Amino acid sequence: MWVGIRFETPTSEIIEQSFRLLFSASNNEAKYEALIAGLRLANGIGAQEVITYCDSQLVVNQFNGDYKAKDVRMEAYLRIVKNLVHKFKKFELVCIPRGENSSADTLTALASTSDSDIKRVILVECIAIRSISLP
Repeated sequence: MWVGIRFETPTSEIIEQSFRLLFSASNNEAKYEALIAGLRLANGIGAQEVITYCDSQLVVNQFNGDYKAKDVRMEAYLRIVKNLVHKFKKFELVCIPRGENSSADTLTALASTSDSDIKRVILVECIAIRSISLP
């Protein structure tokens, strides 16, 4: 399974990365893995303020406290996300319709742009093990 993330820096540089999950994951687990990978990347490049757009209502609503994480795995993913967001001065997680998340969807296929004015870097990485420990 592939997941993708896309960053736009304050200087309008676009950083995109695709991840191949080398383990079986539900759609919601994959969304959490993408979010965690993105937060780690944002922290690694020194981001201070992060606004994240996610097309998973479950992930966004669990983070915002509107839904309870009822599954042990979802609770573990949520804990990791909450620990990671404390590294930023400002963090916001916004739910968007699936149709508006075409950048991440495109990254799963590693599509490229023909717009030469856009500085673009696409990184591909494998995630071999889950971010959470299974009981």
